[in-house]
Amino acid sequence: MTTWRDDIGHAFSGGRIDGANDLRVFLDHGYDRFVERAEQYRYQRCISWYLDAMLSDRTVDARIASIAAGMEVLAERYAAHDETVGSATADKIRNLVTSLGVDVDDLAAFSETFEDTSDGTKEYFYSNSRNFVLHNERDNMPFDNVFRDYEAAITLFRRVLANEFVLDEERDRYTSLLNLSPTDQRFE
Repeated sequence: MTTWRDDIGHAFSGGRIDGANDLRVFLDHGYDRFVERAEQYRYQRCISWYLDAMLSDRTVDARIASIAAGMEVLAERYAAHDETVGSATADKIRNLVTSLGVDVDDLAAFSETFEDTSDGTKEYFYSNSRNFVLHNERDNMPFDNVFRDYEAAITLFRRVLANEFVLDEERDRYTSLLNLSPTDQRFE
């Protein structure tokens, strides 16, 4: 490679890469920039799923699907950095919630579909409603139960995002936003 390739390759991005005549350096730099942008894009996708789940004109089924997608995108990111996490969705969600120090006890207790078992899946308390929506598992799930799970799951999503993006010392400013405060949108 000669320098003219370097000049043409960076005509619009500005600045040259030191040692760009070495293909390995060029590819290393390109990969680093790709990884950085992939992380930013993952966060943007996660936040867009949260905003989608907040739209009151969408069905509760669609909003739960959005919550599941957003939580799973972020859980995948955390699982990718921890080789001890299992491949099951419950394992990844548990890892995400635990890594961020999110409290879920009140949310699991609020959920009508959560069955307290000894395997410790309270972090994934909304799994029955998620499966009801995404996998069409129609086991006589009352609408009120799905709606309660939506209320708890959107609060969980909000807590996860706050713990991911808000500094620890500023988190107490958002206490009211992170509390479970169900709304009755069923008849709006």
